[in-house]
Amino acid sequence: MSKFKTKKLVVCALFAAICFVVTRFLSVPALYTKGYVNLGDLVVLLCAFVVGGWQGSIAAALGASLADASMGYWVYVPATFIIKAAMVFASSYVFKKSGNKGKFASLCLSVLACVLAESIMVFGYFIYESVLYNSFAVAFASVVGNIIQATVCMVPTVMLITFFKNNSAFAKFVKSLHN
Repeated sequence: MSKFKTKKLVVCALFAAICFVVTRFLSVPALYTKGYVNLGDLVVLLCAFVVGGWQGSIAAALGASLADASMGYWVYVPATFIIKAAMVFASSYVFKKSGNKGKFASLCLSVLACVLAESIMVFGYFIYESVLYNSFAVAFASVVGNIIQATVCMVPTVMLITFFKNNSAFAKFVKSLHN
């Protein structure tokens, strides 16, 4: 049984708070759907890289879901919680595999982790909105915005992760969270 350290709890709380703030305040309403486009996925992906596992999943899911609730998108809260948790859980596994590889392989695995996570987001909201609005057409309208959001968030995330992997102090800090 793994011990849930105080340091990891604090980092999870910080990620939940940062995810909330970035999602809530760096967002633009999507005119063609009933949702919004935001930069919160950047924090979700960083949470997968830094914390990962079920702890990171809950932190990112809480932050993003609370942002939905605070903006009045209550109907999306359950979907956001599940989708963001799945994004972190799945991508954190790939991020772990990228640790001891060469620089190019590590970069490719980081990109793969981000693409996997964002594919879960696009597909997850498509399925949820198809059921919610009883229409594939309405759900499909949000796919474009979700792909734009995914792309805008993936590029700086991969850049930050590459920087963090090459920073020995940060790498040591991340390793201390998992020991």
